[in-house]
Amino acid sequence: MSSSMQDGFTLVEMAIVVFISGMLLVLAATMSIPLMREAHHIETQAKLANISKAIDFYAAQNLRVPCPASPNPLENKEPFGAEEGSGPGGKVVPMDCGMDPKHWEGIVPFRTLGIPVDWIRDGGHFITYAVSPGFAQDVSQEAIPVHSRCRTADWFNAGIVYAPDINDPKTNRQAENVLLPKNARKARFCCSGLLASNDLVIVDANGKSQIFVARQTNADSYKTANVPFPDPSKPGAGIPDNDRATAPVYLLISPGMWGEGAFSGKGRAKTSGWRMTPAEKENANGDRKYVEIPVPERAGKEKSFDDTVLWRTQDMIFAAQNGSCSLP
Repeated sequence: MSSSMQDGFTLVEMAIVVFISGMLLVLAATMSIPLMREAHHIETQAKLANISKAIDFYAAQNLRVPCPASPNPLENKEPFGAEEGSGPGGKVVPMDCGMDPKHWEGIVPFRTLGIPVDWIRDGGHFITYAVSPGFAQDVSQEAIPVHSRCRTADWFNAGIVYAPDINDPKTNRQAENVLLPKNARKARFCCSGLLASNDLVIVDANGKSQIFVARQTNADSYKTANVPFPDPSKPGAGIPDNDRATAPVYLLISPGMWGEGAFSGKGRAKTSGWRMTPAEKENANGDRKYVEIPVPERAGKEKSFDDTVLWRTQDMIFAAQNGSCSLP
């Protein structure tokens, strides 16, 4: 055997070494993906929490949440990052988010909230922001209907209280007490009267709503903020247990490491792909139904689900601000 064969590797041996090295690299990469996902998930949770704090503060100060911003700067009538309907200067408070459901979902209006644009990106993709439009209305509008939860005795100051034997000279009937709302603007946000058909729908892995009792859609439960109902002056007046005003106000969603379904800055990215689970496709199809699956519950078809979802009701918003939607 020549000295060159004794001192070096044969071609077969070299091929074996390269093969083993490649297998080790593949194995290492495969093992690192779960760690990368976990690190990304933790970072994303922190980012969504910061955005949520900004939205909650804005809502507590303005008694509305901002409408989403357009994901496409070329189509936006407002400055990029300002809420839809806020005008060329981005400073107008829109009456609402409009009738087109497409305007109820977009990107976080970072310019309206006064936060950096980097806050609303995750892995280079924009975080989705969707609202229930009833909570984005301009609460200075007195005609906005209010749920009866915000028309109980706690929400009113007594204006003029008549004794039972005092009659109204115009009708010759007992004079009605005049009650003055303590905080009509807050009532219009906390107990918004827009129909539940416009609300966000957020379900779990089994398709069950995250809101146990949907908010009431009975027209009799809604009147303007200055009309008490049930009449708080009557004994035993209260709200039935199945009569609710609570609903998801807004939702934030990060599409995970690969960004499928995310807003790209020129509209929405692709909404299908071999990596996407059925729930991820649901979160990207724009139909206002979203799925939230915590990490311990991800199994079967949703084992690789990696969307991060955060949502808030009006009660959760005020609780985060050390306030309450139950009181004015």
